[in-house]
Amino acid sequence: MSQAELDKIRLMLGTVPGFFPIFLLTELQDFDMLASPNYIYQIYDGDGSKYGEAGPPGSAEAEHEFAQFFTKEAHENFTEVEFDGRSEYGPFLEAGVATGGIACGAEGIKTVQESVMFGRQAGVAYDINYHGPGDNVDNLNFGAWITMTKAIAHMTATYARSFDGLPSRSESAKAKRVAKARRSMSERATGLLWGV
Repeated sequence: MSQAELDKIRLMLGTVPGFFPIFLLTELQDFDMLASPNYIYQIYDGDGSKYGEAGPPGSAEAEHEFAQFFTKEAHENFTEVEFDGRSEYGPFLEAGVATGGIACGAEGIKTVQESVMFGRQAGVAYDINYHGPGDNVDNLNFGAWITMTKAIAHMTATYARSFDGLPSRSESAKAKRVAKARRSMSERATGLLWGV
């Protein structure tokens, strides 16, 4: 995308891993990994409170709006997931675009604490079929899918009405976000290269 096109995006919403964005006004959306059989409800750590790395300005607001949904409307537990740049949302972070999202887990292993919070089986992958032959409609948790779909609808309705809750995209803030995101992505790449 050109910088002019990127400047039109107020918020990128999606899931990890995998993005196939669609335009909604000046918001991009892409969601998958929403019905993992051994699910947990994850929200991107947009404010950096858990993993120490905040997303561009607006990402914290997206995280908090998702948290509002899970707490006040769905009455569900949730955890935070790291912005690790492992999927198509990485370039949006790098470009300084506010990003937020949710997921039900992929190949990671459910912990005992997560099993207490969300039920199902500890010590087993969130999705044992992830990128495998069983990764099809027969192996989904439709209850999780409905909850996640409602979260998406909540976010879409919230930001279709107004972007007032998001910070403005001023030129100076954008320049700072781009510089920070580039440093962060470079540090992550170095860490992966050296196994840290």
